[in-house]
Amino acid sequence: MNSIPLMLMAACLLMTSEPGSCYEKRRVTCEGSVARLYCGERYVISVLRADYGRHDRTICSSGRPASEIQNVHCSRLSGKVAERCNGKHDCSITVSSSVFGDPCIGTYKYLDVTYTCEEPGDGSHEVDTDLVPPGNRSHEVDTDLVPPGNTSHEVDSDLAPPGNRSHEVHSVTCEGAVANLTCGEGLVISVLMADYGRHDRTTCSSGRPASEIQNVHCSRLSGKVAERCNGKHDCSITASSSVFGDPCIGTYKYLDVTYTCEAPRNWSHEVHSVACEGAVAYLKCGEGLIISVLMAVYGRHDRTTCSSGQLAYQIQNVHCSRLSGKVAERCNGKHDCSITASSSVFGDPCFGTYKYLDVTYTCEVPSATTAPAPDTPETQSPGCEGSPPFRWPPMTCSRFLVLLVVGGSVLIGGMLAVVILLLYKLKKKNQKIRNKESARRPRV
Repeated sequence: MNSIPLMLMAACLLMTSEPGSCYEKRRVTCEGSVARLYCGERYVISVLRADYGRHDRTICSSGRPASEIQNVHCSRLSGKVAERCNGKHDCSITVSSSVFGDPCIGTYKYLDVTYTCEEPGDGSHEVDTDLVPPGNRSHEVDTDLVPPGNTSHEVDSDLAPPGNRSHEVHSVTCEGAVANLTCGEGLVISVLMADYGRHDRTTCSSGRPASEIQNVHCSRLSGKVAERCNGKHDCSITASSSVFGDPCIGTYKYLDVTYTCEAPRNWSHEVHSVACEGAVAYLKCGEGLIISVLMAVYGRHDRTTCSSGQLAYQIQNVHCSRLSGKVAERCNGKHDCSITASSSVFGDPCFGTYKYLDVTYTCEVPSATTAPAPDTPETQSPGCEGSPPFRWPPMTCSRFLVLLVVGGSVLIGGMLAVVILLLYKLKKKNQKIRNKESARRPRV
C-alpha cells in the first residue's frame, strides 16, 4: 500500500513540467469541520490517501474528554474524498460520520488527507459547483485575463448564495501593491493560507523581464496575514519582502491569500504557521481567544519551503516527518506562545536535512472552565522579578560545531594539564630518591 503514493508521485514528476506542483500536501481536519483542499488555478487535486479516524491523542484533542481521544487504533480509509475532489482546483467536504461512516463510536475523530496538485490531463478547469450560485457556475479568477494595470484581483464574496457565506475567497496581489481583504456586513475574515513568492510565469508577469519570473519554485508560507486580518471585516497588507522576507532574491513575487468570510460567533478558523529550523515559531490569537493546536510536524515535505540559502543536499529529502505533541503541550489554552524549531526540542527525524516546523492551529473561545495555561518551566524567566523571559538561543549547525571545537579544546587542554602535573610530580619524586641515595653514599 505504501508504494502506491510513490508510484503516483513518480508519474506526476514525469508528466508535469513544473515538479514543484507534485509535492505532497497534507490536510488534517477535525470532526464537525469542513476540509478544504486547494491547488490554485493551474493545477488540479489528486488524492493519494484519505483516512477518517484517530491515530494519536494530540491531534484534534483540545477541549475533548479523555474518553473521546483514548482509542488511537481507529481508522477507515475512504475513497469519498477522491470521488468528490479529484480533478478539481479546490474542493470542500464535511468531516463527519454521516459522510464517512463511524469506525469507532464514542471517539472524536479527524480526517487526514494526503494529496498532490497536478496539471489537468485535458486542460479542463473544474470547479466545485456546490460552492457557486446557480447563475455563476465559474467564478475562478484566470490570471491570463487580468488587465496589466490590475495588481490585485479576487473572487467577489457577494457571489456566494445567502445561505452559504463561508466559501473560499482567493486574492492575489503583485509585489509592491496592497492586498485588500474584505467581507460583507456581519462577517469577518478567516485566513486559510497566505503564500508569498512565485509558482508560475503568468501571474503578475506584465512588463517584467524574463529573469524576474523564471523561478517558479519560490515560496514562503506566512502567518502574518492571519495575525493582521483574522476577525476583521476588512484588512490591508502590503505585498513586499520588507513584510514577509525575501524567499528568492531577484524574482518578482506576489502574495497569494485564501480566506473565508464567516460569522463572528462561529469564528474557529485554521491558522497555518511555518518556522524554519533555528527560528522561533510564534502562535498568537486575538483578544478573548486561545490556541488549540491541530497538528505540528517537524521535518521537510518539499524543496521550496525554507530553502533560501541552503545547499541542494540539505533540501533533497522531502520524506522527512515527525509528528509532535510538544507544541500542543506548550501552547494549548494560551493566548500566545513561542517555541524554537530545532532538533534539540523535537529530535532529528533526518540528519543533514534542513527542516522546518509546520503548525496548524485554531483560535477558539475559551469555555467557562478553561483558564489560560500557565507558562511552562521552559518559558519562565529564571531571573529577577520583572526581568524579561530567558530563552536559550537556537542550536544551529554552526553553533554546534563551535561548541564541539571549544569543548574539545577544553578537554584536550585539561588532559595535557593533568599529564604535565603528573610528570612534574614524578620528576620531584625521582629527585628526592636521588637526593636520598647521594646522602647515603660515604664521603671520600
